[in-house]
Amino acid sequence: MYGEMFFLLLLLYNSEEKPERIDCPEYCVCDLFENLRRATCQYKKLYSIEINVPSRVQILDLSHNHISELGMNVFLELKLSELKLLNLSSNKINQIHLYGFEGLDKLKSLDLSFNIVQYFNEQWFMSLKSLEELYLRGNNLQSINSEPKINMKHLKILDISSSKIENLQSGVFAYIPNLEFLDISNNFLVHLDSDVISSLPKLKTFIAEGNSFYCEEAAIENLKNYTIANGITYRDSCRVIDTTNEKIEKFQRMVSLDNSIPGKNEWIYDDDSDTQTENSIVQQCPEGRLEATEEVIKTTLIKIITFYPSVILVSIFMSGLVIGTVFGCSCHCERKKVYSSDEHGRYLTPKNHAFRPRARSAGNKNMDGGDRNFLLMHEMRLSDSTPVLSRKSII
Repeated sequence: MYGEMFFLLLLLYNSEEKPERIDCPEYCVCDLFENLRRATCQYKKLYSIEINVPSRVQILDLSHNHISELGMNVFLELKLSELKLLNLSSNKINQIHLYGFEGLDKLKSLDLSFNIVQYFNEQWFMSLKSLEELYLRGNNLQSINSEPKINMKHLKILDISSSKIENLQSGVFAYIPNLEFLDISNNFLVHLDSDVISSLPKLKTFIAEGNSFYCEEAAIENLKNYTIANGITYRDSCRVIDTTNEKIEKFQRMVSLDNSIPGKNEWIYDDDSDTQTENSIVQQCPEGRLEATEEVIKTTLIKIITFYPSVILVSIFMSGLVIGTVFGCSCHCERKKVYSSDEHGRYLTPKNHAFRPRARSAGNKNMDGGDRNFLLMHEMRLSDSTPVLSRKSII
């Protein structure tokens, strides 16, 4: 019976979907984050992105390394077409080929913050058709106006803060009409006209603090009035203006992954079109050991409890029944070994315990438990077999 039950449980386990195995580089950690396959390779002193990352990875974090350039079709050759988030911040990138990001059609977030990028070319972003977030904080973008304008129709967040920008011409953001968040803080700007953001009809948050504006200048006053009239949350070094969207901004800050940018990486939680529900990911270590993620364990337990409760209950009941039967039989057999009976059904002396009467002076204190019990039973048998004269007959 128990063999059949074990075989049944084995079949049920084998019928479940097995977690997918991936080969993860020894200097990376591969796991599952919000149903997205992620590889984290931070602080590993890497000089190139050619590190044999699994091709199905959707989030790749290569921040805080020594990567200095992105070659031609490098992501296309590595077959990383499934990438949705690419973090290359805090590296030493100063050269990007015109086709450096080729093949990243599904990429939604690109972080190039704190590198040595001195310009950006329109050709870089031609293949990034789904890009919604671009972070260029902490670079050297003084020549932003002399290069082609940023042309990304789906872009919603742009961060070019702390990039040594001295001037922004009117219409520099004309080709990103869906932009909702713009950060130009901590640059070297002195003048800023409202025409810089007038081509952004969906702009909700505009951060310009940390610049050297002439606060009494008419252009700065016109810019503030423009943000008020269009319900844009605006901050600069002159004065903080509270708009109708202040409460919305605070709420966005609470739900975003990075509190400094409202709405950052919200697409991770909102994107239901590519939700991975069929398989989970298991990291395969270089030594060959497989470590299941917490999601695999939770999913397995939930499936077992949900679909096979009767099997679990029957197993527990049968185990308890077997233990109880074994315990009862052992107690009964032990009792039979201690005492035996004669042909008349009366209990006799234990086979391994001879009756040794004690001296009267010793009393009951020197009598062990076995002798005392035997003496009581012996006295009962004597009273049954020996006639006792009544007091009346003696008289």
